[in-house]
Amino acid sequence: MPTGHLVDRIGRKPLIIYGMLVQAAGFVLALALLERPLLAGVLSAVFLGLGTAMAYPTLIASISDHAHPAWRANAPGT
Repeated sequence: MPTGHLVDRIGRKPLIIYGMLVQAAGFVLALALLERPLLAGVLSAVFLGLGTAMAYPTLIASISDHAHPAWRANAPGT
């Protein structure tokens, strides 16, 4: 929920970009910490969750901005 408010304050593009970068960091952490699988799993899950929380609602809001109101409910699925 905090990222939804952040989208309205700083804009769509920065949150999408930084959300994707945080997700990428989660994948890199999973690979970098292969000798400690529990730590790798927990940290990568946290980073992937935070990155997804930043990017996903922002992408949906961006689609809603550009879709016609009559077609808005079907636009994210398309």
